[in-house]
Amino acid sequence: FIGMTATPTIIAVDGQSWGIPIVKINSEVVVRYKAKHLICTNFDTIPYLIGTNRLPGKTMIMCGTIADCFTLQSQMQNAAVIISPHRKEFTGEMRRIRAHIIKNESLPEYFNFTKPDGSVERRPLEVLIATSTLREGLTLRETSGVRNIVSCIPDELHVTQFVGRCRYDLDNIVVAERPTHV
Repeated sequence: FIGMTATPTIIAVDGQSWGIPIVKINSEVVVRYKAKHLICTNFDTIPYLIGTNRLPGKTMIMCGTIADCFTLQSQMQNAAVIISPHRKEFTGEMRRIRAHIIKNESLPEYFNFTKPDGSVERRPLEVLIATSTLREGLTLRETSGVRNIVSCIPDELHVTQFVGRCRYDLDNIVVAERPTHV
């Protein structure tokens, strides 16, 4: 078998993994796409970065929990949320956004936001907030307008796989730590 990975350090240690030898073909990791800036911050600064246009262009954010997704959305006007279709909170609007991304390799221009009173408002989609459900299985092209990727899960696997949805150079990768409370 010949395979490729964006995260070789998590697959093999000293050439061994899963009880079988792994032979590296390339001496170095091949990096095709890059970002101009890496920003390391915390979860609470994300709305500030977006609200003050420190992250111009469209942004995709990966949160560690559904609650964090909705917390961020409540602080941003033009942000939609997508979670796993297997969760009870999954909506038809999330299905529509996911289908658009898969079909067009781009975010939809607008989304339907349901207000607390039940009324629906059409809003421009500038920020897409998701759980790790969007870490794999879709591709975005440069014409999508997504210029920034934010990962609130700071480990290498999640960051690399989420950033890998974009098949082009980015302006900013933001890694935002979410402190855990005991």
